Amino acid sequence: MNPTVVLVHGAYTDATCWHRVISRLRRSGHRAIGVANPLGDLSGYAAHLSSVLASIDGPIVLAGHSCGGVVATDAATEHDNVKALVYVAAIAPDKGESVPAWRLIPSWFIYSQRDPVIPVEVSRFMADRAGAQESVELPGASHALPAAQPQAVADIILRAATAV
Repeated sequence: MNPTVVLVHGAYTDATCWHRVISRLRRSGHRAIGVANPLGDLSGYAAHLSSVLASIDGPIVLAGHSCGGVVATDAATEHDNVKALVYVAAIAPDKGESVPAWRLIPSWFIYSQRDPVIPVEVSRFMADRAGAQESVELPGASHALPAAQPQAVADIILRAATAV
């Protein structure tokens, strides 16, 4: 059974930012869901995501973009069927910052060398700290990787899905 891929958007956008990634994942035979986060704080976002994850049977690959990485990290630890985390130009918090799901669940990272929101050094640090299974650094890409580099994003999610 292919895992279900759940995609969490960041701030100042909505689930449609994933549409080009979702189409690629679905063509590869995966069920892909872009979760629409309700307005509110990060803990409210995580609670909403947790309710979505609870409704899914079978393995899950959970991907977060930007601050969606924080939301995914918080929600993932409550669900044994989350088998992989993918951080897409995202924040991967540690203890005191949030619950560090990547300590328990294998993780993959993809980020831009020229991201004006999350400096490349910070992305490298988070990937190294998490012991990422794979870390992909894209030269010249923007912070909006799901929209700007949907094939590269879909490819790393598919590699994570294959590994679970």
